[in-house]
Amino acid sequence: MAIHDDDMETKGFLNSISLDELQELRKGMQQRQRSTTCRVIRLVLGALLAVTVFFLGRLSVLVPGSKAVRDVYSPAADLVEYQLVRFDKGYGKNTSDGRRIVYGGRANEQIDAAWDDLYFGAYVRITDEEARQLDEPTAPLHVGGGHIMSLDVYHQLHCLNFLRMALQPDYYEFHQPADDFEKHLAHCVNDLRQALQCAADITPLTFTRTTLNGRVAYDPSPHFEMRRTCRNWDKINNWARERSLMNDPNLANDLLIV
Repeated sequence: MAIHDDDMETKGFLNSISLDELQELRKGMQQRQRSTTCRVIRLVLGALLAVTVFFLGRLSVLVPGSKAVRDVYSPAADLVEYQLVRFDKGYGKNTSDGRRIVYGGRANEQIDAAWDDLYFGAYVRITDEEARQLDEPTAPLHVGGGHIMSLDVYHQLHCLNFLRMALQPDYYEFHQPADDFEKHLAHCVNDLRQALQCAADITPLTFTRTTLNGRVAYDPSPHFEMRRTCRNWDKINNWARERSLMNDPNLANDLLIV
């Protein structure tokens, strides 16, 4: 039987190495095969993971209640920063930092002026580019260019103030017909309800048991002066005041918060 040259070379090679060396060689080949297999598996798993993350990201925008739902565009979004704020009770007393509460209590000119000052940034001018990014179209301004817009917080403040005024009809005169007045009240109550539920403040409200004549009261009292995580109101309000249409005398007299 003829022996081929390659068979001779193989036999010569096998005869030239020891059994231990042969086992090491075989082990190295097996390790390389396992390494190649692992690389293939990692590539396949990586591709599957990327596809999964992509589709989960798409679903997170569409599924109600998802944490990753896309934010509604606002020109003021870049201003948002958070800070800890301790609430006061609002009973008309001085706050812990010496400020005087001027938004509540029996109606007077000082309280009215404080609320009017809050509204100064209610209507702002935004650029054409900012207007194009809004979810809904907004009216253009015929004086000075741009478009009119309002941050919803100012409408919510208006509704709160309207309810405050409605509680004191002996001081404030309302010139709306009774039916329109009731609709306005209903609108404001429902708008504030939705705003509160939308924000859904999850700050823990704690309770303390008070004593009366040395005895513990049965009903625990809520501790309202809690610290909250709040958006920095001053930054947002300053932005709105700088863009306010109240700065333009040609427009200021035509503005009305509704």
